[in-house]
Amino acid sequence: MKKFRLFLCSMLICMFALVGCTKTLSVVFNIENGDSIKVTLETDKDYKMTVNGSQFNLSETGESDDATGIFMLADQYTEWYNYNQAICSESVNGDGWTLLVIETENHVEYDYCFDIAGTDNTYVVVASLEERRDALISSISLEVQ
Repeated sequence: MKKFRLFLCSMLICMFALVGCTKTLSVVFNIENGDSIKVTLETDKDYKMTVNGSQFNLSETGESDDATGIFMLADQYTEWYNYNQAICSESVNGDGWTLLVIETENHVEYDYCFDIAGTDNTYVVVASLEERRDALISSISLEVQ
C-alpha cells in the first residue's frame, strides 16, 4: 500500500509539472483549396488568438486585436505580394516571415507574409495597423496538417 501511495504521489507531481509546460493554442483552418493549416500561438506571454470565420485575430493584451491573419490562395497572394512589394517603404525578413511596411496618406500598415512549408497553394498574411508586432508574430507557427 505504501508503494502505491508513493507511486500515486509521484504521478500527481509529474502531472502537475507537465500541466504548466503546455503554453500554446492551436486552431486548424480548412482552406477552400483542400489544404488544412494549423496555426499555433505561444501563449506564455499572455498572447491571445480568436477566430472569426476564416481569419484569426491576435492580441498581446487580450483587450483589442493587434493583428489579423488571413489566408490567400497562391494566385491571389502572388498578385497581392507583387503589388504591395512595389509600393512598400521597407521590407524586412524575419524568422519564417517577410514584413512589408506600407505607408499611405492615412496610415501605416505592417504586413507579415508567411510562406508555409509543405504547400505551394496557401499563404498567410498577418496585418497590423498600429505598429510592428515582431514578437507577437514570431510566436506563431504554421504547418500543413
